[in-house]
Amino acid sequence: MAALDLDDFKAVNDVYGHPCGDEVLVHVAHHLASGKRAYDVAARTGGEEFALILPGASAVTARLMVERLLAALRAAPVRCAGTGPLHITFSAGVAVCKGSIPCSAEKLMAFADEALYEAKRAGKNRVMISRKSPGAPYDRSTMVQSQEKQILFSGKE
Repeated sequence: MAALDLDDFKAVNDVYGHPCGDEVLVHVAHHLASGKRAYDVAARTGGEEFALILPGASAVTARLMVERLLAALRAAPVRCAGTGPLHITFSAGVAVCKGSIPCSAEKLMAFADEALYEAKRAGKNRVMISRKSPGAPYDRSTMVQSQEKQILFSGKE
């Protein structure tokens, strides 16, 4: 999933008024809805925040998809009555559940949100991937140990 937050949206409302802010939100919602895959879900989660649920996408694939949406939004300015073109951007964070490891929606959203704030701190107008996995930690007890690897690859017993 990806958590998105419009960059500097308060300034749009403060400078151009809330009707223009509403136009911006509709514009962004249209871009997300028209740019996503048929089976993805785009939703406004509150204020100037949106979320994308991207089933089956790896972290890298999800980041590339969200970066494509960001580029399309940057290339299509909003024109509110009485204003020039407004170039809108967002910052986003991506988090994924890996394989069959169960994860909660709350943890997934929290990790995507953390990556979103990392994108904001890094200068906005970008997409960051969470370095955390919301699933259970791997059970390392069943993994091949380094001395076992040496035996496996040397051909000696």
